[in-house]
Amino acid sequence: MNTELRIQYRERMFVRACTETLSSLPQQPKQFLTASSPRPAHQAHTQLHAVKRQLLREMLDETPEARLFKPLCAAANQAADLAWATPYPMLVFPGLFEDLAQTARNHLWKLDHRERNRPDADADPDMARLHPVFAPPHPILADAVV
Repeated sequence: MNTELRIQYRERMFVRACTETLSSLPQQPKQFLTASSPRPAHQAHTQLHAVKRQLLREMLDETPEARLFKPLCAAANQAADLAWATPYPMLVFPGLFEDLAQTARNHLWKLDHRERNRPDADADPDMARLHPVFAPPHPILADAVV
C-alpha cells in the first residue's frame, strides 16, 4: 500500500473509530460549572478537543496495527471526559491519555497472548460442536495407543 493510500485509510479509520466510540459510550449528564470557574468553558473545551485530536493523530501514526485505532480513540475520549472534570484539563489530559492508551495496548496484548497460548488453538469450537470428529482429542485418550 503506497503512502497516500495509507494516510487516507488511517484518516477514514480515525473518523470512523471516533464516531463509533462516541455513539457507543453511555451518555452521562455533565456537571454545571459554578460562576467562580477559573476557565471560560467554551474556549477551554475547544482547546482540549484540539489537543485530543493532535495527540490521538500522533499516536495513531505511531501505531502499526489498525485494530488498536478504536481502543485508542476510546482512551482519548475517556481521558478528555475525565480531564474535563478537573480544574485544569489541559494539564491533566496528556498524561491521562498516555496512561489509558498504554492500558488499552496492554489489554490487547494480553488477549493476543491468551489466544496464542490456548491449548486447543487449532480446534474450531463451532466444528467440534457440529461433529465430534473435529473436536480436539480428550487428554486421557490422546496418550492411549489404539
